[in-house]
Amino acid sequence: MRKLTTFVTALVAVALPLILPAPAYAFSDVPGGHWAREAISFLNARGIIHGVGGNRYDPERPVTRAEMAKLLLLATGKQPGGTPGFTDVPATAWHAPYLAAAVKAGIIPGGTVAFRPDEPALREEIAQMIVEAKGRGAAARARTKLYLDSYLLPFSDRHQLSTTGRHYVTDVVFNGEMGGYPDGTFRPQQHITRAEAATVIGRIVEGTTYFPELGAPSTARFTAGGQTWRAVREYNMVATAYDDTYESNGHWGPVDALGKPLRLGVVAVDPRVIPLGTKVVVTGHNHPLLPAVLVGVASDMGSAIKGSRVDIFVPGTPRETWAFGIQNVQVYVVDRE
Repeated sequence: MRKLTTFVTALVAVALPLILPAPAYAFSDVPGGHWAREAISFLNARGIIHGVGGNRYDPERPVTRAEMAKLLLLATGKQPGGTPGFTDVPATAWHAPYLAAAVKAGIIPGGTVAFRPDEPALREEIAQMIVEAKGRGAAARARTKLYLDSYLLPFSDRHQLSTTGRHYVTDVVFNGEMGGYPDGTFRPQQHITRAEAATVIGRIVEGTTYFPELGAPSTARFTAGGQTWRAVREYNMVATAYDDTYESNGHWGPVDALGKPLRLGVVAVDPRVIPLGTKVVVTGHNHPLLPAVLVGVASDMGSAIKGSRVDIFVPGTPRETWAFGIQNVQVYVVDRE
């Protein structure tokens, strides 16, 4: 099901850094070595991010709903202008023209209602703003329950999402604009800081996807086939399975992304998360044709394999492969001892 599957995944974890050019720096409260400095500097130089006065950015303060709408408006190349109809946004407020333009662009809903511009923006709300700013709202809302469930399965707090929020969060996770946390949560009702907002906007502007929240160092050890393997990093992932038929694997058929024959142990990954050629161990799955401790290699990929989604090759019939379904698994990057 790697190339043609209807199942798509949930969250993401990557070791790739966000590499952005660093222009002359402006903010005294974001010193060298600050984890978000490059993103803040990059966006400030482009007029997307601004300080709070006194040569400060205030990186740890929660980003407000008005600030997030402004960031997304400017990040998508649109300009402020107009007066919004919100009952709690005076025409003289600094954010009035940004919110008016954001309503016109469809980033936020309008109407003669309260917008609550100075309240912290919550992660679920931010996901909705991002999806609408990128013009993906209609497609996101049309996703099936099966699609949403397969993506949200790894989040232990997915029940906290609203009905529409499930669609928006699935979309930003799939597109790599937001991810989850190492404890397996998404935290939809939690705010993000202005520093975190800068990294989110930086991904949108640069088209750079990375997921620093996920994956963790590991000290696990496994013995299989007379060899001992030492884990260096581990990921909680969602797995499906595929076989070597063209119906399952598209025109690639019986070979992996490296041109080698498909065989027991081949795992399709998102190479932004786990580089191709990496030795891996997969546990936590249940299938009669797979060992409980599957030692293999990340040697395949596919358009449906994003973030924390993996596809495991099953050396069996299509019926046997389909029986795998969707399972939560642990994937370890390993070295031989």
